[in-house]
Amino acid sequence: YLRVACRTHMFQTSLSPAVVAGLITAIDIAQNEPERRVRLCASSAHVRTELTRLGFDIFGSKTQIIPVCFRTESQAKKACEILMEEGVFAPPYYYPAVRHDEAMIRVNIMATHNDEQLEKLVSALDRAGKETSIL
Repeated sequence: YLRVACRTHMFQTSLSPAVVAGLITAIDIAQNEPERRVRLCASSAHVRTELTRLGFDIFGSKTQIIPVCFRTESQAKKACEILMEEGVFAPPYYYPAVRHDEAMIRVNIMATHNDEQLEKLVSALDRAGKETSIL
């Protein structure tokens, strides 16, 4: 709770040199390999479209970080468990990190995810949505 809510703690941790080096390398890759960005945008759009088609609330996401609303803490935790059973890591977020009625799991699409992995994610979320009565 303190990490999320304590104003004196927010933004007080500097990045380590290793993290900074990684960020510099990531920027270099993004600039020199635009096909990764194209793949990432296409993959993210596909997943967002599929989740919306299934009936999920994705809070209007337009990025590769896609929040998937499960409403309650217990539903978000259950969805996370189901996803783990399916081999998908997507952590739950609930109050106080988000509003009481906006508990969610958050998926992060990467350029390196292949079509099979993306379909596995959508299928696992479909199962989680049905088993938690969100869909």
